[in-house]
Amino acid sequence: MRNSFDILHVTDLTDGRKLRAIRSIPSTPPAVAMEGGTGGEAETTVTDYCGDYIYEDGAIERINTPAGYLSFRDNYGDRLDSPRHIFFLRDHLGNNRVALDGSNGAIMQINHYYPFGMPMNAGLNTGFQPWKFGGKEFDRTAGLDLYDFEARAYDPSTARFLRHDDLTEKYLPLSPYTYCANNPLLMVDPTGNDARICVEGNKITVTANIILTGANATDELAQAYSSDIQNTWGAVKSVSYQDETYEVNWDITVRVMSENEEKDFNGVNNYMEVVDGDQKSNVKNTNTGQLRTEGRYGLSLENDNPMSHEFGHVLGLRDKYTYNSQRETIPISERWNNDVMATPTYKSNRIISSGSLTNLFQPVLRVHSLHNKSIKSVHNISQSNREKR
Repeated sequence: MRNSFDILHVTDLTDGRKLRAIRSIPSTPPAVAMEGGTGGEAETTVTDYCGDYIYEDGAIERINTPAGYLSFRDNYGDRLDSPRHIFFLRDHLGNNRVALDGSNGAIMQINHYYPFGMPMNAGLNTGFQPWKFGGKEFDRTAGLDLYDFEARAYDPSTARFLRHDDLTEKYLPLSPYTYCANNPLLMVDPTGNDARICVEGNKITVTANIILTGANATDELAQAYSSDIQNTWGAVKSVSYQDETYEVNWDITVRVMSENEEKDFNGVNNYMEVVDGDQKSNVKNTNTGQLRTEGRYGLSLENDNPMSHEFGHVLGLRDKYTYNSQRETIPISERWNNDVMATPTYKSNRIISSGSLTNLFQPVLRVHSLHNKSIKSVHNISQSNREKR
């Protein structure tokens, strides 16, 4: 990419992940040297991206974490012997709004955005760090002003990506350059590529891959976990919304991670480590976690399978149980009786209640109805837009 002030070379993997950016900026103003030589040589910076590890000119600069990042610079830009943790406060869409110094809680940055991500002039120390709207890097080099959305560069001033969606044929009614179906108040587009729940006409398709990791992962366990999902969530064939009935299709795959396969968090993949015995199962960030291999209380996995409950967390739903005085789990209200998110996994009468279906499907069906069902509506479930408490 090029403008009149700099040249930005970006090397990407085939899935859109950036490997290197080379920024070359002439000195300003250009100087004229003695004896006919021209001064003003370009200042070049090489940034290497190794997943969450960011290097600048060969030196570690930043390590991104789920809560923020580790910085190797102080407030004056000088290198530190040991990193300091900067924490983010995020809004409901996952936009980084406040950056806090982990050592003393001091506010280092405040960001405000227009709906499609253009930063407002209001705020505090807005140049402190560039990971902002959607948690993505905002490159302001010489007026470039583009977000790196992994698969594509995004221009918030026009609310459009700079290249078409590779999955254009899946969403024909949408412009291939649009950002999250032109609805940034309800939806996010973490990678610029795909979505989790799609609604087209009166048909809903829920897509997710559960990929088992660890030495205990087997094809037999994958089949057992898959059956638990299909027997509970798969039993839901239709839902109603505003006097309309929608057919529900569950495109769910459970498999063992193959040898030499690398993790690919593409908005659909979820990685679950299989742990030996009846250890506690859980889901973190809606796309990672662990699953036990055995049932509890002397039961077999067939009679005490954690998968359908944990799959609810993958779909962004929260627990709906509490504890009584005997420390037994009970639903938080009668509304959640027998619901898979409120009932112990060894109970045989678990169902997907209207409450869970409402919390799961209502956001995307609301958007879909506003469009008069003329376009395919998409909704990507992630930590930033999971069910709120």
